[in-house]
Amino acid sequence: MKATILFFAVATVALAAQPVSGTWRNSTLTLVMQISGANLTGSVKDGAAATHTIKAGVVDGNAVRFTTDAVLNGKNVVFEWEGMAKGDELTLMRWVAGNPRDKPYAPFNGPFALRHLN
Repeated sequence: MKATILFFAVATVALAAQPVSGTWRNSTLTLVMQISGANLTGSVKDGAAATHTIKAGVVDGNAVRFTTDAVLNGKNVVFEWEGMAKGDELTLMRWVAGNPRDKPYAPFNGPFALRHLN
C-alpha cells in the first residue's frame, strides 16, 4: 500500500514539472505550444518579427527542444531552441544551427524566462 501511494506521489510531482500546452510569454517572446506525448508543435513570435512555426519539437520530461526557420541579416537560418520548465516558468536558450554553443551572444541567445499564461 505504501509503495502504491509513493508511486502516485512521485508520478504527480513528475507530471507537474513537465511543460504544458498553451501560451508562454515574456516581454519579447510569445511561444504557443501544443504537446502530445513527446511531440511538440506550435509557433514562436519574437517581438515585431514574423511568427515562426516550430519544427522537430520534442518534449523529454521537463525539457523541450525544437527548431524554427528565420531570416537573419538577409540569410535563411535555422534556430535551435532548448528549454527547461519549472512550474509555470520555462527558460529557453536559442542558437543559430551550426554555430558553437559555448559562445553565447547575450541577449540574442537568452536565457529567456517565459511564464505560462493559460
